[in-house]
Amino acid sequence: MTHKKRLILGITGGIASGKSSVMALLSKRGIPVICSDDLAHRCIRKGHPAYKKIVRRFGRSILGSDGEINRRTLGKQVFAHPHLRKQLEQIVHPYVIRALKRFAKQHT
Repeated sequence: MTHKKRLILGITGGIASGKSSVMALLSKRGIPVICSDDLAHRCIRKGHPAYKKIVRRFGRSILGSDGEINRRTLGKQVFAHPHLRKQLEQIVHPYVIRALKRFAKQHT
């Protein structure tokens, strides 16, 4: 019995560099894909554990009228102050990494 090794490919690049297009092409060919940006966006949604931590750290002023984190408001803070961006990353990245590991385990 032989086991095929699966390759895990990370696609990186700047804004509008074609990452989504490459992922769409791979997906059309039946290759499982996952987007870490999507994972990060999901984990800041109301009801996710990261949501409470982010609101506790950055305050309720980052919330929109619907109670969700307003990414634009939060982005203005964290991109103006690198130490705040690092704090946000320390909250969000562990959740994203866990989700990526689960995905990889399911598809290898």
